[in-house]
Amino acid sequence: MKTSTLTSPARGFTFLELMVGIVLLVIVLGLGIPSFNGLIQTSAIASSNNGLVSAINIARSEAIKRHSIIEIRPISAANWNLGWRVWQDRNGNSAIDANEILRTFSAISDRVTLTSTANQLRFSSRGNLLDTNNITFTLTPHECNGEDVRQITIPATGRPALTRENCP
Repeated sequence: MKTSTLTSPARGFTFLELMVGIVLLVIVLGLGIPSFNGLIQTSAIASSNNGLVSAINIARSEAIKRHSIIEIRPISAANWNLGWRVWQDRNGNSAIDANEILRTFSAISDRVTLTSTANQLRFSSRGNLLDTNNITFTLTPHECNGEDVRQITIPATGRPALTRENCP
């Protein structure tokens, strides 16, 4: 009768080693997920902020370049959360026609709320705001803590300024 001899020991995990590994993985994930949510929220605020400031700068630049009034309006009446359009009212009817849209910005993250003191922004051919002295936009995350609120103020000169505010 032949006996078999193993030339190398068996490789693999024992059940106990596997369970210890799973427990460690659960602990690490439990500690990491809350910070990941904070990172996602910070990214959502930054993305929304950058989109709005970009639209303001584009509108101001186009107004100067075209020697014309350029406007920014929300896609849905006074609801900036659903996105906005940069446009030029070429026919003077105060309505956005398809051939007058210069750029459309999509809705912001559902983790952030955007409010404003204005229903529209209008830039003159010099890049200044028309119809008002100051316009303020406020970006507030749904799970606000610390200085998460961003406030974008556009003075009469038309140049946006960003400040960080404490949560309400």
